[in-house]
Amino acid sequence: MSFSFALDASAHAHLHEQLYHVIRAAILAGKLRPGERLPSMRALALQLNVGRNTVANAFGALASEGYLKTRHGAAAVVTDDLPEEALRLRPSVAQAEVPVSASATASPEISRRGLALLGAPMPFVRGIRGFAFRLGTPALDAFPTTAWERILRRRWSCSSARLLGDVDRCGYAPLREAIADYLSVARGLPTHSDRVIIVAGAQQAFTIVAQLLLDPGDAVWVEDPGYSGSLCAILAAGGVPVPMPVDDRGARLDAALQRAPNARLAVVTPANQFPLGVTMSDALRRDLVAWAPRADAWILEDDYDGEFRYTGTPVPALASLSPERVVYAGTFSKVLSPSLRLGYLVVPDALVDAVAATKAIVANHTAIFEQAVVCDFITSGQFQRHVRRMRVLYGERRESREDAARAELGGVATLRPIQAGIHAILDIDGDADLLASRAATAGIHATPLSAFAVEGRPPDALVLGFAAVPPAEQRRALRALAGLPGAAGGAR
Repeated sequence: MSFSFALDASAHAHLHEQLYHVIRAAILAGKLRPGERLPSMRALALQLNVGRNTVANAFGALASEGYLKTRHGAAAVVTDDLPEEALRLRPSVAQAEVPVSASATASPEISRRGLALLGAPMPFVRGIRGFAFRLGTPALDAFPTTAWERILRRRWSCSSARLLGDVDRCGYAPLREAIADYLSVARGLPTHSDRVIIVAGAQQAFTIVAQLLLDPGDAVWVEDPGYSGSLCAILAAGGVPVPMPVDDRGARLDAALQRAPNARLAVVTPANQFPLGVTMSDALRRDLVAWAPRADAWILEDDYDGEFRYTGTPVPALASLSPERVVYAGTFSKVLSPSLRLGYLVVPDALVDAVAATKAIVANHTAIFEQAVVCDFITSGQFQRHVRRMRVLYGERRESREDAARAELGGVATLRPIQAGIHAILDIDGDADLLASRAATAGIHATPLSAFAVEGRPPDALVLGFAAVPPAEQRRALRALAGLPGAAGGAR
């Protein structure tokens, strides 16, 4: 075959990539047929006025993908069985002959558990442009891009086949050690790396715990209002949620004890109750950890943003009071990025093997390279520096939000003060559900408090995330929110 074309040295693609695509296209178009010999590397290099390595690289790529057969000292030959033939799926004769019945096109029935999941609250509205006031989103504009890129490049340059292969199902061992060290200092939770299990985010953590600890019909204490992600995991495992109303001291255990004293599991957010922002009192903490062994039950502690407290002293993890009855769940989503999808469980010794086995069934592997990068980020001190910077930044954005609320909302709505976390509650005089829907149309994330209710209806209020919103954007969004139809004082 004579190649009547020239390679373009100024093009974005390398010369060997251009040659690869030309030859592959000729093979697929039938211009080069199976069994046909190509010119020698030397001859083709002279014809195209390129180096012999250019041709060798192109031939090597084509051979590795199954287009060419090459042998030292012999001309390259087009293969008889092209890779497209092996990869192209064709319906079998049996498939083609089976008629499609009317019943096959009907909607199949799903389980009662599936119906419960379909009815579960999923309040996070996707597809809204902009960050005001998206829940659970950190300050992505302040992400430590330079430090992260430096660590990522260094980690990739020294990656080995061992790192790229299978690893311990509990996670990357150095990361587990780094998390154990961090928790002992930052969350008052002394633990050993053997009890740390890496998961693909908090939702997977909830799913693993629920699947392991619950049988269908088991009662589970849940905060009301509370986080819908853990509620969905409970429903998926066949658990029966038992609401615990939340007051200014935290979840009311007395109400739960009256309805289900022998519940199998309690799910709580003691450091910063989601979404009300209440810190569980010391008395309630003691009562809760005392209840678990009496009822032969477990506690799942969701510590989703325990790093960010603006007033008072840090609150230690509940697991520090009862390490053999509390399963602790943490995540990097609220500190670094929600797209990272990386979290961890700290589990009692009695559950380590069982949690690891359950993880192997639910999701056997968590991306190892990202684990290694996060490990380096922690051990280099960058993670702690980032947390300190974000605590200051979020404190500033918290204050600017309060100033903007006073200036833009006036008597339209009242912003509740917060002591910790990256969201706040805005009480309104109107229909919060309707206002949230109109806010979404205006490009504003404003989740109604009712979206997190388990039983009954809470006061009309909106839950607003502020960490990802710079001060000017907060003011603009609050002004727009105040002017929406349905907001007291806004257009009717």
